[in-house]
Amino acid sequence: MKHTDFLKLLLLVIFGITGAFGFPPWGLTPLTLIAVAGLGLIIASASPFRAAFHTWVMFSAQNFVALNWISEAFLVVYPEMGLSAFAPVFCLSAGLGTIPSLLVYAWGRLWPKNRTTLTASMLGLSLFLSCAEWLTGHVLTGFPWAITALAASEIKLSQSAATFGAYGLGLLLLAPSLTFAGAFWDFLKNKRLPFGDVTLVGLTVILMSGSWILHSHPAPQLDANKIWPVIRLVQANTPQREKWRPENRGVIFARHLALSEAPANGRLAAIIWPETATPFRVTEQPKLLARIAKVAKAHQGYVLLGTPARASNTSGLRGYNNSLIAVDSGGDIPLRYNKAHLVPGGEYVPFQNYLPLEKLVENRGSFTAGPGLQTFRLSNLPPFSPLICYEIIFPGEVVLKKDRPDWIINITNDAWYGNSAGPYQHLAISRLRAIEEGLPLVRVANTGISAAFDGKGRELGRIPLETTGFIDVALPPPEKPTLYSKFGDRIYLMLLIGLAIPSLGSGMFRRS
Repeated sequence: MKHTDFLKLLLLVIFGITGAFGFPPWGLTPLTLIAVAGLGLIIASASPFRAAFHTWVMFSAQNFVALNWISEAFLVVYPEMGLSAFAPVFCLSAGLGTIPSLLVYAWGRLWPKNRTTLTASMLGLSLFLSCAEWLTGHVLTGFPWAITALAASEIKLSQSAATFGAYGLGLLLLAPSLTFAGAFWDFLKNKRLPFGDVTLVGLTVILMSGSWILHSHPAPQLDANKIWPVIRLVQANTPQREKWRPENRGVIFARHLALSEAPANGRLAAIIWPETATPFRVTEQPKLLARIAKVAKAHQGYVLLGTPARASNTSGLRGYNNSLIAVDSGGDIPLRYNKAHLVPGGEYVPFQNYLPLEKLVENRGSFTAGPGLQTFRLSNLPPFSPLICYEIIFPGEVVLKKDRPDWIINITNDAWYGNSAGPYQHLAISRLRAIEEGLPLVRVANTGISAAFDGKGRELGRIPLETTGFIDVALPPPEKPTLYSKFGDRIYLMLLIGLAIPSLGSGMFRRS
């Protein structure tokens, strides 16, 4: 290996490591954008194969740092793994890195270096990297986690997601960064501003418009003449290593009850417990359901909680669901939502008949997937869409379009990941969904972070990570349906085409 090649690889690894610090909890957005701009300049004159390899190196490093919290889940079940718990994270990171590398190879084949300015070539690169993020969110059930939009931790930057969605927001970050890098390099060489300066200004204006959006849509103020449903978020803070021990069941249940029974300033329309709040099938425990019903009656509302439950349709491998149920004052269960988008390796094992692997969740067999998105209605509560844990990460797949709810509930169990970056990233992803849909979102986690957002992503309250407690939040009305909630990724596609047009005009594609 040549000395210069080694230095390039070392620099790409550094770019990947520092780029990950643009994601929560660090939120240093410029580092992610600088990293991708540096990648663009390094691969600008490389062969398609070498450009693809360099891209794989950088994104594998970035994913490994951004997603290292996944190793915590393996250590919960297999503490003896030690540093080897990072091996599955490395494999996942390397696998995710192959998607942008393949797209960059295509870019290298379609964008001949001698027929266009570097600025225009970098704009084309941003389109291909953005398409790679979309594919990451859809291939093999998808994992749209460490995508560029997650680096938009500043709420003003993230407002564009209401129009273009998370993938469009990512493109609005990628395109100016790469285009500016190319324009700066072209300027140093030619002493003039090349093609792309107008594109750069336009994209920057769109991103900066978030300030105007928030200013023109102030946070709703409580109106004494209007009934605002008050929701209680309960965070019992049970460590994952203790959760499934049979001797702890009574303590865990009692802790949730105690937090729920605390006095409230008026009526509570709903009290929400996190995913698998009861580490047993509470639906089969009439006495415990009666105890929950007593809490619901005292506050004149419902208790919504996560629990494992026997599947009503036993077509699954073992016939169990990861469920969210509502318990009313009479001890009845007026609704039950079964998680539909299960976590591969966590709640089921793909190709289980062929792979000698076990899942991480401490429950016999695999979970059965539910039927999908639903909008539920309970008296004295606005209609809502329930989502369990992982289901919140998929843009455009959180509410029914034809039966739009007024708010979203997301219950989760981030205790698997301890005090790591995972819960902070999961929280930021949830906030993006609220902005995309223009809907208030209530998120309740076992060990945190539990929080509520309005339809612009403004935080209404939170319980910090690894804290026992509760908060009562007045649920604001939804925003008007956003463009993204109406048209989904079709608007993102229009943005891609709109940016491709000036690229085509610069002669980027091979001519026959």
